[in-house]
Amino acid sequence: MIDKKIEDITREDLEYLVSDNIPENRTLEYKRELHYSSDSEKKEFLADVSSFANSGMGDLIFGIGEDDESHLELCGIDIDEETVDEFKQSVENRIRDNIRPRIRVKIKAIDIENGKIALIIRIYNSFNGPHCVEFKNIRKFFTRNSNGKYQMDVDEIRQKFLLSDTFIDKIKNFKIDRLMKILSNETYYKMPDKPKVVLHIIPIQAFDISAKEVNLEELKGNNSIKLFGELGGYQRINFNGIFYYRSLDKVVRSYVQIYKKGIVEAVDVDILDHLNNEKYIPTVLLEIKSIELIKYYIELLESYRIQKPYYIFMSLLNVKDYKLAIEGGLNGHSIQENILQLNNVVYDEDTESIDKMLKPLFDDIWNAAGLLECLHYDENGNYKYR
Repeated sequence: MIDKKIEDITREDLEYLVSDNIPENRTLEYKRELHYSSDSEKKEFLADVSSFANSGMGDLIFGIGEDDESHLELCGIDIDEETVDEFKQSVENRIRDNIRPRIRVKIKAIDIENGKIALIIRIYNSFNGPHCVEFKNIRKFFTRNSNGKYQMDVDEIRQKFLLSDTFIDKIKNFKIDRLMKILSNETYYKMPDKPKVVLHIIPIQAFDISAKEVNLEELKGNNSIKLFGELGGYQRINFNGIFYYRSLDKVVRSYVQIYKKGIVEAVDVDILDHLNNEKYIPTVLLEIKSIELIKYYIELLESYRIQKPYYIFMSLLNVKDYKLAIEGGLNGHSIQENILQLNNVVYDEDTESIDKMLKPLFDDIWNAAGLLECLHYDENGNYKYR
């Protein structure tokens, strides 16, 4: 696979593959031409695409092939410039309609000389598999190894189903285990026994032993890592990764733990800690800080090529009897639950707006106070206080 975001891939990257004669492998396959007319050609195309989703991720590149001397050449494929977008949409529709469950792909066309293009289809890793080709009278599963695609046998299919369930269970169990440890103050440094905001961003790749890790050396040199509210004051490498924290009178008030596999855990007491022990949640402050922090850490994980999707969880701990502070007053009923585990959301390649994505989390907080929904969004679903 080309080690770039697909949006950043250029003709020069393709020319490098050709000039250095980079061979095909488990994550990279070349096709000299795109045959897409007959049913048999469509089946072959779908098998190629689904095999990447079932084996990890990768790039399927049309317009690169071997010449008479078995050297790679950037030959391009014939598609009229006026119909490129229409053709890309047709390919996306075919993938969407004939591979189940649906997979995530992106397609990019790169202009080659003589009016030809190279077409790159990037297939993203999926833990929602295995993915099956369903077309006409066939229903088959394909995967890949270093020699290319092959049809999966019954044992491989069974293992893929078990693996999919395992990853989702591991994410949920990790979050619950961490909440229990935070509640019992079994954190890297002790925190005040006060209400807390807890944020978890968990890449689905985090429990894949072969997945990419963050660069601890680079993170250690970053003195501007954000916590809830402000920048972190101190940092320390630990067994799990790197720990940033802010303290007052030698007591940690806010921290973020970045795990080696890309999990982010941020915990804060200051947002909910008020003078005179007043029990209220400053809704606008909490929402703005949450949006800013989640955007910041998504960008950080993307910069380290930590694979999406990212599962995002937010929890409020020890908030029984709290009310919501809305527009200068306290509104709604007192919250009856001591622990609010808010609706989880998923950030992936198709997420257009993080603000909109987070509304279900904020709605849960308002629901807990007896209110129908978060009222800080306009009629178009955009957050108003930014």
